[in-house]
Amino acid sequence: MQINHFPYNKVNNEILLEIREAVGDHLLTDADAVVNFTSDESKLTSIIPEIVVFPQTTEEVSKIMKIAYSYSIPVTPRGAGTNVTGAAIPIYGGIVMSLEKMNKLLEIDKENMMAVCEPGIINITLQNKLSEHNLFYPPDPASVNSCTIGGNVAQCAGGMKAVKYGVTKDYVLGLEVVLTTGEIITLGGKLRKNVTGYDILGLLIGSEGTLGVITKIILKVLPLPRYKIDLWIPFSSYTDALTFLPKIYQSQYVPSVIEFLEKDCIKAWEKLEKKKHQYSNAQAHIIIELDGNHLEMLEKESTDIAKLAEDNNAMDILYADTPALQNKIWEIRRKISEALRFIGGKKVSEDIVVPPSEIFTFMKKLKVIAKETGFKLIGYGHLGDGNIHVNILKCSLTETMWKKNLHEVITRIFSLAISLGGTITGEHGIGLTKKEYLQEALGDTNYLLMRKIKNLFDPKNILNPGKIFKLSSRR
Repeated sequence: MQINHFPYNKVNNEILLEIREAVGDHLLTDADAVVNFTSDESKLTSIIPEIVVFPQTTEEVSKIMKIAYSYSIPVTPRGAGTNVTGAAIPIYGGIVMSLEKMNKLLEIDKENMMAVCEPGIINITLQNKLSEHNLFYPPDPASVNSCTIGGNVAQCAGGMKAVKYGVTKDYVLGLEVVLTTGEIITLGGKLRKNVTGYDILGLLIGSEGTLGVITKIILKVLPLPRYKIDLWIPFSSYTDALTFLPKIYQSQYVPSVIEFLEKDCIKAWEKLEKKKHQYSNAQAHIIIELDGNHLEMLEKESTDIAKLAEDNNAMDILYADTPALQNKIWEIRRKISEALRFIGGKKVSEDIVVPPSEIFTFMKKLKVIAKETGFKLIGYGHLGDGNIHVNILKCSLTETMWKKNLHEVITRIFSLAISLGGTITGEHGIGLTKKEYLQEALGDTNYLLMRKIKNLFDPKNILNPGKIFKLSSRR
């Protein structure tokens, strides 16, 4: 089954006038200005869209979609452009709909422990405003300082705290959505339970802007933990580091964060920052965060986990119980992706996920792939929930070898994850870069069902076309 694909029209002067009536002067048409919207953090680029619009209300979004549907013009919804799979770039031109001006925090409902916001609010902005009320929104992707909540919902973003607190879908209670026809619907609400019919709300979360445009979000929030303690644990043995995870689980403690870094990650950070890390020679590193409301209990947990680490041959344990030390740890962790790009020249980052018990096997076999292909493969990420970011670096490879063999390397990485009971993405989504691998990951029946859902929501295929699924022809 193929996705329906109608010939797309360009935004001519007549259509431009209609769009201007809908959003006023909140648009860009100059090529030098709209070119900034042809790429995202995937570093892929697309053709230049005819127009970028900046709606400020749901009604304006609805008017734009009605125009686009009427004239069969592709629309690419966009948050902050922090996506790493190309989901936010307009590969068929048309209209880019930037939701950055819809950035209000509409309500903090302390009575119901919920927040209501527009899609353009930045994740860290929401976090900071909630913390003023001793509240907490756990999902914190690496781009927390720049990504939008709308983008997080569209991708079902995860982050480092998922091991204890879950991911975006665990906190979205309601959405306001504009469909391709311009119709406005509401899904869910301020409800902790809701099994009324099919879970269309859940369907929209993680749909990458292919089914509707999100214009309002109702989120569950939690009490802000009063205390936290971080542990940086270096290991001289790769095996000791990766076999430490089951022992944490068996302790019955649930850290809020369990991160893993290979030695090469720290070496890359050293080159980027031009400084030496105190555990530079460790083969692997585990970062743990514990949080809670009772300091004595938290201190006992940290002591017990440190003892487990020592029994598993840890080189040392760095306790970070002050904001200064904690910030130092997380500044390093959040710089790793940038550091790997710095040393690699070109970098492709995949985010496979496997059962946590299979991480050791996955990483061991990943090194075999690296040796057999000659590619530099570096893994790091969310050890606690089995979500490892595999970075494929060009380094000294020739451009010819890079282009010739990259697809084979990615295919082998994905096949390995699937063979271990995992899949091809834990939080980055499909976008452009993974769509050719989706059918293998899902199986034929599930893949067909998803394509039918896309056709039902978007019969003209104008909403973020070319993402998740392949199209049969091009504009």
